[in-house]
Amino acid sequence: MFSSKLSILKRSIFQVEIFQFLNKKDGLIAIFFITIYLAYFYFLMNFWYSPSMKNSYFPISYPRLYAVLGITLHQIPIVILLFIILKKSKQTLSSIGFRKKGLKSSLLIGAFLLFIYVYKYEKINGFQLEMFYFLYYYLINIGFEEEIIFRGYLWPRLVVLLGKVWGTFLTCACFGIAHSFMPIILGDTSQGIGDWVGAGLAGHLLYAFIYTRNNNLLLPIFIHAFLDMPYK
Repeated sequence: MFSSKLSILKRSIFQVEIFQFLNKKDGLIAIFFITIYLAYFYFLMNFWYSPSMKNSYFPISYPRLYAVLGITLHQIPIVILLFIILKKSKQTLSSIGFRKKGLKSSLLIGAFLLFIYVYKYEKINGFQLEMFYFLYYYLINIGFEEEIIFRGYLWPRLVVLLGKVWGTFLTCACFGIAHSFMPIILGDTSQGIGDWVGAGLAGHLLYAFIYTRNNNLLLPIFIHAFLDMPYK
């Protein structure tokens, strides 16, 4: 039993199951998709958090609701585009990491992590409605969105198109660039694009490793959200 658990930890991140049934055309489509994703995200957030917008009544009076609305405006068109691509390519949700394999263990770990977060948050702050905002924001916006886009969809297709090294590197670069947009828009220049690409490399490899322990995307979704969720 111990040796089987050790073999899971030693398993390569390049599992055949993740890349099967994909071809180079899928990789080219993925480049088109991530270009649209990054451009739309940048221009929408640049508008959404422009001085004239963020200093208006709605974001000042309801900052959490304003943030959720911005996220929703970003996610809905992206989800629609992704499903159109999957349908046209005749691919199922398993091609982006949602498989029966590893489902039970992922859900159990996810439920355990959520229990820990809720327990610890209430112990520190007492019961506050803001906790539900954090659960929504970090589970849906961070966990689901980032893992589906970068680990579930983009990475396998770029590996098939460009090979293991360059496919992984380009995914890391896109992951880092996406994380650089909000600091740039909000005027935080403490880190450059290169710093964010480096952070993207470390982040992607960590979550790709977690993903490929059971090849079910729900596992890194829950862990990613849990690691990012604040307590205050």
